[in-house]
Amino acid sequence: MNKRYSIYTITLCIGILFFSLVGMTFSGEKQKVQEGVSFQKIQESTPSLEKESSSASIVFTGDVMLDRYIRTVARKIGYTSLLEDSKNILKESDGVVINLEGPITDAPSRSEGSVIGSRDNYYFTFEPKSIDFLLENNINIIHIGNNHINNFGLEGIVQTQDYLKQHSLEYFGAVNILPEKIVLRKTLQGIQFSFVSYNQFSSISGDQIVLTIEKEKEVSDFVVVYTHWGQEYKTTSDQKQKELAHRFIDAGADVIIGSHPHVIQEKEVYKGKTIYYSLGNFIFDQYFDASVRKGLVVKATFDAKESSIVFEEFIADISSQGITKL
Repeated sequence: MNKRYSIYTITLCIGILFFSLVGMTFSGEKQKVQEGVSFQKIQESTPSLEKESSSASIVFTGDVMLDRYIRTVARKIGYTSLLEDSKNILKESDGVVINLEGPITDAPSRSEGSVIGSRDNYYFTFEPKSIDFLLENNINIIHIGNNHINNFGLEGIVQTQDYLKQHSLEYFGAVNILPEKIVLRKTLQGIQFSFVSYNQFSSISGDQIVLTIEKEKEVSDFVVVYTHWGQEYKTTSDQKQKELAHRFIDAGADVIIGSHPHVIQEKEVYKGKTIYYSLGNFIFDQYFDASVRKGLVVKATFDAKESSIVFEEFIADISSQGITKL
């Protein structure tokens, strides 16, 4: 009896131990499953963080020339005096884009004091200290894709790029000698911009610019095309400008800003996108006609969240004293 009881007791204990172990294992697996479900729920309930889009304002001007008579004026009254009543508009923006109509070099001027109409009268170079003038007016995006940037050859272009880089000024522009800097990608207030240069005086064709715009549209919120094109002193755009502008918009450009004619040309809205065919002069020493003594300054406010651009326009009056006033 005691022996049977002992065997029965041992068997019972083994059974209890077995089922206890099975229960513990099942409980552990259940806990793991529950933890997994719990983790999954946490992952699913975590909201995705959307990038907050803000707005950015950019001021666009036309041609800026700091040699010839303008250099003489700057020597007498200082570069700071070249702009009047316009500094707030420039400084309150996130960026200011100009067309710099010539290189920045340490070479002596050929045009200052030259005979009007002579060969030297059309060769420009701007002294390095003029960069301080750009900086103090928040002019921080420099377009160099024009017909005067190579007035002092490859050395002039390289010096220009070096001086701008030394002062953290960004530049872009298609030029014959160094055509690779067609695009400037820049982020302002969290918005990604691609500034694309088209220069009719360079070897970069309109077809290449179309392909560039299509590529940049894939990586940026806004594609801005700054052009140097058209006929000087003609107040309306020509057919080639219109065809190219429409192709650029079709490729994905959000706005087109034109320079080179030295006069204001018409504005067009094509497929909901704005084209300024020419902003005319901003700082220049041309005074022979009322059309060259004024320019258009455009302040564009870009909103990436709304995919919209709001434009404000200002007239720049250029006096024969070499001073530009908004």
